[in-house]
Amino acid sequence: MRSKLYVSLGSNEGERLLNLVRAVKLLKEKVKLLAYSSVYLTEAVGFEGRDFLNMCLLLSTDMDPFESLNFFQEVERKLGRTSKGKPYKDRIIDIDILLWENLTVVSPELIIPHPEIKKRDFVNIPLLEIFSLGYSDLGYSPKVVGDKRVLKVVQAEALKFD
Repeated sequence: MRSKLYVSLGSNEGERLLNLVRAVKLLKEKVKLLAYSSVYLTEAVGFEGRDFLNMCLLLSTDMDPFESLNFFQEVERKLGRTSKGKPYKDRIIDIDILLWENLTVVSPELIIPHPEIKKRDFVNIPLLEIFSLGYSDLGYSPKVVGDKRVLKVVQAEALKFD
């Protein structure tokens, strides 16, 4: 049975926009892309670093959450990511599962909904954009905290992932 999920993508190393585009293309090898947000420029959170480019995707998959996590980490490695976890540091790509249709997961490897989702405007603003297009919110109501600068830099219509 196919499940819907939201993920966030972020990059603050190298050709950031190209990293996001490459990640989406690799993701589409195993998941269906249903919708995507614009790309936003945001400050690094949790460490001093170059600003990030971030976006959110609505996906559909036959994989379970742990298979999806492994696949997303494989995509990160293919794009050159070498470490994950804390302390946070610059990264070529970061793929996080935010929400999963009708599912909550709490394990050492994975927590869904993402434990930091409510604190992160760089996730909530792109999610609100996708929800405004009529896509399901999967039971989540984002609120903008307003503590960090989030600037739209590439309109979703300018991205051609289809």
